[in-house]
Amino acid sequence: GTAIDLAEKASNQGMIIHTVGVGTETGSLIPIIEKDESREYKRDRQGILVTSVLNEGLLRDIAYAGNGVFVRFDNRAASHREIMTAIDTMEKRTIQSHVYAEFEDRYQTFAFLSFLFLGVSMILPTRKKEESTWRGRIV
Repeated sequence: GTAIDLAEKASNQGMIIHTVGVGTETGSLIPIIEKDESREYKRDRQGILVTSVLNEGLLRDIAYAGNGVFVRFDNRAASHREIMTAIDTMEKRTIQSHVYAEFEDRYQTFAFLSFLFLGVSMILPTRKKEESTWRGRIV
């Protein structure tokens, strides 16, 4: 009941909940494929193999309480189209929007210093003048 109650609360606030069922009702083991391509199966803390079972009834009840649809995914190509159609028919609206328009320019100081040093480097010579030695009055 908790999931269904939460779906009803969400529905009362204007949310729509769609559910998707993947797997089988008989269940199957959950494979874990290692990096070396070896296959192991998920185990619980006691070391017992974990079986994943599809609870279609609960998913249908949650979708019903949330004014949505339940779609069962299987190997049919049409199964994903059903949920996409349900989503596409939903009302498109903006939940919340906020635009930040406050800008703080921080580059002016660095730009000024860059141009200042560029100007100084153009004025100052790059090589030291060789000093001429005085060799007397007449050479």
